[in-house]
Amino acid sequence: MKPYQSFNWAEPESLNEMYKQAIIQRMKSKHGFLVDFLWLFLVMLPVPFICKYRFDLSNNEFIICVISFTVWAFVLTCYGKIVEKKRVGKMQANKFIWRYGTVDRPTRDVKYRKPKSKIDGQDVSYIFNASEGDRVIVIGFNTTGDSKKEPEFYAVSI
Repeated sequence: MKPYQSFNWAEPESLNEMYKQAIIQRMKSKHGFLVDFLWLFLVMLPVPFICKYRFDLSNNEFIICVISFTVWAFVLTCYGKIVEKKRVGKMQANKFIWRYGTVDRPTRDVKYRKPKSKIDGQDVSYIFNASEGDRVIVIGFNTTGDSKKEPEFYAVSI
């Protein structure tokens, strides 16, 4: 894997405003909070039923289990919305770097790990609508030397 310092990165001001707005629109969730919460809740709903029959839970324990999974779905949805808001805020505040790249290997589902894509030999943790050989814009966050977090990179097809 090539480190991000080995590439030529451009400043946010040089990115076309039309591209920037398109990237922000793609980064925003297509659903509202309620739809994301309901989707996650429905995915997690079978777990209390499995626990009830597997561990022979009483009705009160089953209700507590359903309530705890509901709260868990709510917390995960809130976290996802907060991360999305921060990412979009960094884009709007011009706190990123960018470059053009070509997809070497598209995102694949990897068991128990985050799916990764390769763009010009660099790992990118998230890619929006691109396949192998497509030209993309790679956006980098947390790339300053004094940043406490590791750099994050996202790719958006053009």
